[in-house]
Amino acid sequence: MAEISPLRRRMIEDMTVRNLSPATQQSYLNAVSKFSRYFGRSPDRLRLEDVHAFQVRSAPHPNSPWKIMSIARRDWAAAGHSI
Repeated sequence: MAEISPLRRRMIEDMTVRNLSPATQQSYLNAVSKFSRYFGRSPDRLRLEDVHAFQVRSAPHPNSPWKIMSIARRDWAAAGHSI
């Protein structure tokens, strides 16, 4: 099994502390993974402008993760992390 990055581990810990369900956690992790792959960079190297660009690109698609990204971004900021 591959080693988990410190950022992913922190995200999982934060979601666990917030008592998010396993399904919600998996949805958030999948959304962040898609977000990261879209830009070809690690999530810790992405900016707020990248979130906006991803949301604009994803919005027309019926199974768009943009709402999940908005919620994840809000929760990440609410936990005191910079975006």
